[in-house]
Amino acid sequence: LGPEFLASDTPNRDQLRSVLFAGRLAAEKNLEAVVQAARELPGVAFHIVGDGPQRAFILNQTPQLPNLPYTAWSSPGAYRTVK
Repeated sequence: LGPEFLASDTPNRDQLRSVLFAGRLAAEKNLEAVVQAARELPGVAFHIVGDGPQRAFILNQTPQLPNLPYTAWSSPGAYRTVK
């Protein structure tokens, strides 16, 4: 999520309701920025779908952030939500 979407003077910022990250959960994806955005924008749902080496990091964050649901890969073509 680019900084232009987080700036308080961004037009239509109040209309942002949901952000989706789908992909490999790895350091180069900068998931820390997604988590930080979820902290700063509690009215926006930040959905994370995927699996990878940073799965534990995401699972440690989701209990603290109700707007950060995580859906894990479970089998080819199927996902399941982790709570």
